[in-house]
Amino acid sequence: MNILNRIVMIIMIPILVLVVTLVLAMPLNVWTEISKFFAQWTPSQEAIDLNNSILVRLALLGVAAIFDLSMLLLFLYEIRRNPQRMIRVRRAAGGEVRLPVDTIAQRLAYHIDQISDVISVEPRVGERRGGVTLHLLVSTAPDVDVPAKADEILATAQLVVREKLGLTLASDHKVVVRLWVF
Repeated sequence: MNILNRIVMIIMIPILVLVVTLVLAMPLNVWTEISKFFAQWTPSQEAIDLNNSILVRLALLGVAAIFDLSMLLLFLYEIRRNPQRMIRVRRAAGGEVRLPVDTIAQRLAYHIDQISDVISVEPRVGERRGGVTLHLLVSTAPDVDVPAKADEILATAQLVVREKLGLTLASDHKVVVRLWVF
């Protein structure tokens, strides 16, 4: 569905820009009718001629330019692909190996979710100069010993990141334990 939305937006934005710019920059009979409508309500005999007023034309061109610029920015945002965040494996011999952040998070979630009394885990992985940073939001059973369970979760996360993935772990990792109430 995301691809369909992007395709529709990429097709519709240039069409919308073209139509709105043509209507605002070169008004046809529409502005004549609007000026006749305003002429009914003006107390003086002089009708406001929206077609010939330079200030009105400049204002409409300014609105068209602002609209076109905003649509151009939206168009560029739709075309641009979001780069996938990657973390370089430091211990790889003979070349460069990169792991996507999503893969690291999934691997951590898989291994931490196998610990007893862990109900769910939401890992967030980042990168600093010192290595990989972890922020783990873990839901556990309500009768668990929190310090012991946090130590077990940290040990598992360190094992996965250091040994199985070959990454260095930064010193600022955080585990938030949420006790699940049934």
